[in-house]
Amino acid sequence: MSGDISDEKDFGTQKIWSIVNGATDLALSSLREKALLTGGRLNFNQVLEHFQEFQASPGEQILEYYHQSWEECGQAVENARFERERKYPFERIVVNSFVHLMPPRGQPAEPGKHLSRRIIPGFIMVLQQLLGPEFYEEYEDACRDLIRRLRATYGDGFSWDVVYNDSTGETIVHDVLVYVSRYFMDMEKRRHWAIEIIEGAMPPPMGEEDWEFGDREFHKLMTALYKPMRDALDTKEGAAELLKRYGKDSCTMLRDMFEVLDVDFVQVISAENNGE
Repeated sequence: MSGDISDEKDFGTQKIWSIVNGATDLALSSLREKALLTGGRLNFNQVLEHFQEFQASPGEQILEYYHQSWEECGQAVENARFERERKYPFERIVVNSFVHLMPPRGQPAEPGKHLSRRIIPGFIMVLQQLLGPEFYEEYEDACRDLIRRLRATYGDGFSWDVVYNDSTGETIVHDVLVYVSRYFMDMEKRRHWAIEIIEGAMPPPMGEEDWEFGDREFHKLMTALYKPMRDALDTKEGAAELLKRYGKDSCTMLRDMFEVLDVDFVQVISAENNGE
């Protein structure tokens, strides 16, 4: 079959083009076989009838091709995400704060158990809107500097685990979370806002049709993001370190935000129990 896409590595328009060309080749091959059975000649109505049958009952070979193409589209999306992670390390470092709540790569998220990897684009959009373009790029630059420093230090031994274990990355994430916490004092309003953005930016489910980003998922995300800082505030040493870096007002704001987050979670559970 010409136009074979088994080794296709591009994504976007090129990927769709390749898939359509492959399906066209299969359709023409099927038409050619039909023509041979009728002496090599088909009129327009016969060609039209054959293509309508091809669309309605594509056959096992065509269905297998469609399935393969869908899998390759999913891989293309993953490739695009990996490329973005390489260019925008800040996003990957922040996402690492809640990656433990996601299923292993290639597996669908289970409702009530996981956060889907499909929330990442919307989560990034939320951060971008809360930080603004200037601050967002500033944090991105700081992470690029961190990556360059660690690559120079570790050489061939560099890995993302090195980045995740470096205190600089953790500090950058904490700086961001302290800054955006001011926007979550009206938690119910901000919860609805974040859910709308994240759900609106989620790619097609590909096996996660029953999974959605709702109120409970929002709280899973917020809890995971802020857990290290919340735990630190509960210890004398940790609270002292946060106070030294962020000051009394910011630490007070964090405590207030955690209280608001807890109250909102209780209201979410109460609404669910009452069928609202």
